[in-house]
Amino acid sequence: MFRPTRGLEESNREAMATTTKLLQTHSEIVAITSFDSIENQFGAEQTLKTLDLFMELSNKTNSTSFAIVKKGMRIIPQITHTPQNHFVFKDLSGALVLYGVQPRTGLYAITQNEEGVHLTPIV
Repeated sequence: MFRPTRGLEESNREAMATTTKLLQTHSEIVAITSFDSIENQFGAEQTLKTLDLFMELSNKTNSTSFAIVKKGMRIIPQITHTPQNHFVFKDLSGALVLYGVQPRTGLYAITQNEEGVHLTPIV
């Protein structure tokens, strides 16, 4: 796990170096980035620059990236066209549910047991 503790530019360089190093020993990595935390700490403009860096690296290395954003963030209007897939996790009457915006999917309940995580269609 990587958390920016210094300035954003230095943290971005460190994250890119870590990613490059991991790709030397792993054929693929999955990056999960909480852009709401970055926006809260560094502002919308710097968050968009960071998002551009991570998208460029993801495209160049053919890696999978998850960008976590939350309702009300200032960067949302600039990035809604960006994702290949767009999923929404939501609390619905105390149950965690998931649905796809792009591609459009039905509603799924998310449950977990000792065998793993399960998606159950809600009809």
